Amino acid sequence: MIKILITEVSDSGISAILEKGEPEIGKHYHLDDATNGTLAQGRLLHLLIDEWDSSGVCPWHSHELKSIKDQIKLHYGEGFEAYLFWNGTKIVKVKTKEEVPKEARDTPGLCYGKLKSWADYTLPQRRKCIKKTIDKMIESGVNSKRFNEIIEDYTDR
Repeated sequence: MIKILITEVSDSGISAILEKGEPEIGKHYHLDDATNGTLAQGRLLHLLIDEWDSSGVCPWHSHELKSIKDQIKLHYGEGFEAYLFWNGTKIVKVKTKEEVPKEARDTPGLCYGKLKSWADYTLPQRRKCIKKTIDKMIESGVNSKRFNEIIEDYTDR
């Protein structure tokens, strides 16, 4: 990872301080706000998930944190963006559960929801999901020193 601090922007270009990593000449890089951008919010969600899981009060326990993230996206995030079902000859993708035939909905293994990817969430959607997650963590009794540090850092932004 490359980390830079922009110190000046002018008509002739930008000035920056390289804080971490080694950029390569001729290679393109995408800048993301390390305080509030997509990557920062993704890191925050992962910190929350890890702390909730280690607290012992997370409703979803797993050795694989991805499954906890999926539960959070389902219950506190945007949920399913599409549904996949087997129609007898092929897998069909539809937008709403109502579009899935009743027999496919009612038969285990024939219909699955496809969760919206965290990368496709908008900034307000990510904020809303993170806030709901924090609220549920507090409600479930998470109150560790590390959790309070994460929350303090989050609210300072």
